[in-house]
Amino acid sequence: MKEFKYQVERAIERLSDIGEKQQALKDCLAGKTDWRTVEDAKRLLFRLSQLGMSDTVAEVMDDYYQKVEPLNVLERIIQRNELMGVSFLIKGASVAKTVGRVIICSGNTVLGHGTGFMVSPRLMLTNKHVLSAKSDAVDSLIEFNFRDTPIGITPSVRFKLLPYEFFFNNKKLDFALVAVEEINDGGRKLSEFGWNKLIQDSGKAVVGEHVNIIQHPAAQPKQVAIRQNTIVSVKDDFVHYLTDTRQGSSGSAVYNDQWDVVALHHAGVPEMDAQGNYLLQDGSIWDGSQSTVHLISWVANEGVRISKILDYLDDLTMDFNEQVLFQELLTATPVHQNLSASGYHQSDVMSLPTPSVPSVSSTQVENDGSSSWYFRLNFAPVNFPPANFAPVNNMTVKNKEHGAASLVTQLVTQDEKPYYREAVKMLEDAQIPGAYYDEEKDKAIRESYYNEIDFEMGRGELFDVMSKLLSQTHQNKLSYRNARLKYLYPVVDRRESGSLRNVYSGTIIDPLEIIRSELVMIHQYERILQDRMATGELDAQMDIEEAMDLLEAQQAFNCEHVVPQSWFGKAQPMKGDLHHLFACEPKCNSFRSNIPYYQFNPLEEAVRADCGRREGDKFEPEMGHGAVARATLYFLLRYPGLIGNEQRELQKQRLAVVVDWHKRYPVSLYELHRNSTIYAAQGNRNPFIDRPGLVDEIDIAKGFGALVAYII
Repeated sequence: MKEFKYQVERAIERLSDIGEKQQALKDCLAGKTDWRTVEDAKRLLFRLSQLGMSDTVAEVMDDYYQKVEPLNVLERIIQRNELMGVSFLIKGASVAKTVGRVIICSGNTVLGHGTGFMVSPRLMLTNKHVLSAKSDAVDSLIEFNFRDTPIGITPSVRFKLLPYEFFFNNKKLDFALVAVEEINDGGRKLSEFGWNKLIQDSGKAVVGEHVNIIQHPAAQPKQVAIRQNTIVSVKDDFVHYLTDTRQGSSGSAVYNDQWDVVALHHAGVPEMDAQGNYLLQDGSIWDGSQSTVHLISWVANEGVRISKILDYLDDLTMDFNEQVLFQELLTATPVHQNLSASGYHQSDVMSLPTPSVPSVSSTQVENDGSSSWYFRLNFAPVNFPPANFAPVNNMTVKNKEHGAASLVTQLVTQDEKPYYREAVKMLEDAQIPGAYYDEEKDKAIRESYYNEIDFEMGRGELFDVMSKLLSQTHQNKLSYRNARLKYLYPVVDRRESGSLRNVYSGTIIDPLEIIRSELVMIHQYERILQDRMATGELDAQMDIEEAMDLLEAQQAFNCEHVVPQSWFGKAQPMKGDLHHLFACEPKCNSFRSNIPYYQFNPLEEAVRADCGRREGDKFEPEMGHGAVARATLYFLLRYPGLIGNEQRELQKQRLAVVVDWHKRYPVSLYELHRNSTIYAAQGNRNPFIDRPGLVDEIDIAKGFGALVAYII
């Protein structure tokens, strides 16, 4: 609710003069004032050209330079649209299919609803206060066809959101743009529902025109507010209009009468009493609760201009795959929808091409004769991608999943890149035998591993017994280098597809490139150290190993210690313990630093990045909550007393956060695979993966107690 209130408060500030704006519009439409009192010349000329009103374009141009009497151009636009052909309804029915109900989820728990609409074959647009962060979208869905008919509610179709493929949002413009899966679990194709073609130019609807909104108000079946919704002002990044919307309509598309998207609906200006309290439709004061927000009486509503959102996105740095999806948004032409269920057929739907707008130009001489004014509007379709399109060198190719075999085939010939062959061999040597995860085999191993444990003993005693088991069975204590290069990247942290993923952001990572880049670094350091040994600066193998460890410790590896190295003095065997090592990227390593985990309220302000949220000594990852929680619990059980006594380490009061994540995010197939392969590599297991209920059977807080001798 905090972010919703923030957007409402900003809207109130921007619409503090709503009464004056309405009066200015009335005066303009009555012919008392000029169109320039309520509209911008560039926006107006675009709209006139879009509507094919070339004669009026010329009049406006003349009026702009040689104003004699008020030109009532807005009234002409409105009158032109008063009588709508039947195609208005046909096109509207087609566009309505692109709008869906956003179901905001955490795991299987529904947290709320909003509205969203497709703006390309793969991208959905909604508000930031609907999807505040990438983590909000991970479990969330968009639901199409949730509508009421004379014979009841129609069967709806749901698709998962894929924020790790594409996700950008912005607080000021209150938008979130996110990728959607192409085919859902039931085999339905996203393409069945089409998308809206966005036009970047400003002026798709002008002050005085009506707009239309297709929405899911208060999470209800799809509804539409048409024709009696008047634009009263355009101010900076926002457009203001009078319409019937409710809280659940956050994220709706605001259309003009040609069904072009004009704005993204995001907030309203509520009716208020003298004390500034928001009023409900029955005149009572709103109590501030989510359950009654849909009953607020709105004076006017505010949408974010589509042209401003696209301008903002144009300036962002995107990787190659994100660029492809974004360019598709700008260039792809929607496929017309099949409306046979509504009594119409595809052949009935009129074509909706990108408007072809004539060039308009003129010159203005100021009173002092010192300057000229030139204005042009040009629009043409752009074909993307061209046949020779390729990523530029500074783009990061992320979403590229392969198995090891295809990586070997693709990259083994790239000898110009150092250590590729060595990296390929390491991947070949570390191939996972058999299935990604053999459930039956692992079940037998698991039962044998805990065979002598009495889980009915006291919570404190069980902690001691389990801790000793993890220590005694940790027989192969790996060096940090071997843990990364021989086990973590080639086997342990691989997903079922064969790729790696950044534990905090979900970004897909090429395992071969990670291994190669780290080999380059290691060999470079070895040469430096050998040179120092030759000059007498280093004279013992032990010195070389210590120097190498020191140099490696200063690097931003593609590896994350869930329990930061500074918490345990970078000592072994903790440093190379695979149970708390995860594939990551330097930027996320740096962003997290050694900050302990924290659960932010979704409405709290914090520094945001793809890797998560951070503020002071608080860090919450964007993704991977369950996996990092179970790794932290393992560390507390395996190495009791080693962490938790310093200000920036995990403190007892934060333990509740870790336990909550463990319970809220179930063990995944990926974690089962990790646990099984780590057991094969170093001999011990993570019991919180094997037996999630252990967290309630054991006194895990004992992990903050005195250091125990047998932990090493």
